[in-house]
Amino acid sequence: MTSKSDKVVLIVILIAIIVVTAVLANTIFSKLRGNAGAPLSELYPTGAVVAIPTEVVEPGETCPNSCDDQDNCTKDYCNENTSHECAHERIVPCCGNSICEVDESCGSCLDDCRCSHEGLCCSGECRNVECYSDNDCEDNNRCTMDTCKYPGTCNASCFSRPIAPCCGNGICERNLGEDYESCAEDGCPACSSEWGCRDEYTKGYQSSDCSWTLLSYCQYGCKGRDCKPPDCSVGYTYERRCNGDWVQIEYRYWNCKTTWVDWYYCYGGCRGGECKVGGEGGGQICSPNSLRCNENWKEKCKSDGSGWIKVKYCDYKCDPYWKDCIIAPLNDSDTGGKTETLTVTKVIDGDTIDLSNGERVRLIGIDAPEYYESCYSESKEELEHLVLSKPVTLEKDVSERDKYSRLLRYVYAYGTFVNEAMVRNGYATAWAYEPDTKYSGRLENAEDYARVHNAGCFWS
Repeated sequence: MTSKSDKVVLIVILIAIIVVTAVLANTIFSKLRGNAGAPLSELYPTGAVVAIPTEVVEPGETCPNSCDDQDNCTKDYCNENTSHECAHERIVPCCGNSICEVDESCGSCLDDCRCSHEGLCCSGECRNVECYSDNDCEDNNRCTMDTCKYPGTCNASCFSRPIAPCCGNGICERNLGEDYESCAEDGCPACSSEWGCRDEYTKGYQSSDCSWTLLSYCQYGCKGRDCKPPDCSVGYTYERRCNGDWVQIEYRYWNCKTTWVDWYYCYGGCRGGECKVGGEGGGQICSPNSLRCNENWKEKCKSDGSGWIKVKYCDYKCDPYWKDCIIAPLNDSDTGGKTETLTVTKVIDGDTIDLSNGERVRLIGIDAPEYYESCYSESKEELEHLVLSKPVTLEKDVSERDKYSRLLRYVYAYGTFVNEAMVRNGYATAWAYEPDTKYSGRLENAEDYARVHNAGCFWS
């Protein structure tokens, strides 16, 4: 008889045998499966091509119906030479396995090699985008304008453009309008060191600390940097005198200086500002068929020289120098639509002005001194006297603008041909520049006149 304790021992032994058998069977099965439970990174290093047995078939049997493992990154087939096993060759690199492998890039497989949220795929490589808006380019410098070119693209880039004038850049940009009042922090002096008008009737020298010295009283007022001269009307006074056999007429400048101009020649001699009647000229008192101006009348000497006849009345006036009516177009109909009328707000120098519409005008056919040349102040003041704060009429020649974007125009003020007046008065010279030469001959004659009569700053 077997005791109860012996039965318990037998049961324990049987259980131990079953457990050992199960462990051995699992080990054998794992080896037959090619260690299928190992991690993928250990089994298939990058670039490897391996055979993965998935089903064991006894020798002599046929391949299974399908070896497809539903993985697009393996090549699946049955190898009849190795006991009819299903083999799976891994394809490396493979687009679609969510692994960015060697030789893969965002250009060849964006699914596996996606760029970060701040990058873009540019020429096959992930790159960070420099800017998506102007705010990304802000450099915290108030003296630059920061912009993003081609925002949010592979070509995005930041661009900074200096702002001038800019208060805060440490540069006193006086040539661009900065001064002490508008920007003291850039080191602009409180005042400019130069001659000027302390008030309406006092001229003096102002230092950079704004103090005034060398003060003098201006009888006719102070303007710009000097005392104003007596205000005289410009033009011929029609006062006459004899100079040999010539009748001369008086011309008065804006500063009240006068000069005598040859008016016409007397063949029989001159007396009391008129030609003699009779005398050595055989009764001639003027050169036959010659011309002269007599106030608003253009007159012509008779063919026998015995006297003058009126040939034309000038609506504006007759110029004794030209011996003809002054041509001063004042509306578009006079010049085929080439004129316009505006007010002069500023005189830059002797040949450049600013207008009420913001345009800057260069006077055609003349040349005046620059600020560093002699006669600059005198030339500028002459032009100020002729046109500043006055309505002017502009006439175009051929060109619209010069290389500095200034309008090119002939200028008229109250009937005075300003371009010509500046040359004739000796404050500018004639300067012909193709193709704008409509009045070049007239301006050259005006320069000859100024030179002969020692007129203005150039020829005095």
